[in-house]
Amino acid sequence: MKRFRRVALAAVLLAALFGLCVAEAATAADRSPYPTGEQIVTDYESVVGERAIVGGTVTATGSTPSIRTTHGPAAVIIHVRGVDQELQRGSIVHVLGRLDPGHAVAAERTVIVSPSTGAETYKWVVSGLAVGGFLLLFFRYWRVDLRALRVEVRDRG
Repeated sequence: MKRFRRVALAAVLLAALFGLCVAEAATAADRSPYPTGEQIVTDYESVVGERAIVGGTVTATGSTPSIRTTHGPAAVIIHVRGVDQELQRGSIVHVLGRLDPGHAVAAERTVIVSPSTGAETYKWVVSGLAVGGFLLLFFRYWRVDLRALRVEVRDRG
């Protein structure tokens, strides 16, 4: 009977987690004060004049850098005016500002998420090593008993 209760509890908790994830995804756009990425990419003219957060990869640098922002398979190039810092081609940035006609944004604030394409690769490699190290240590000191559906300390004798 203990096994049935554990499986039932796990199923209920997973169903609740799934339901919360679906509810959050369904209402996220309604709660945001900014236009969605989909609106910016597919129907830019309808959001001109609004404040927005635009994220993307820097494709051109100089006095008016450009970023490529995507939503699914669609992409658009947006020119950033009033940048207060030097951007490098290939870096990933988020820009908060007012959307202007002609696919441009007047930047109020610019945040560099990844300073270069190599930084993004570095983040993935370090995260993968951390997960691998955790799993190695976990399975070295613990074992999973699938019959009893529990995790036990390994015998060190």
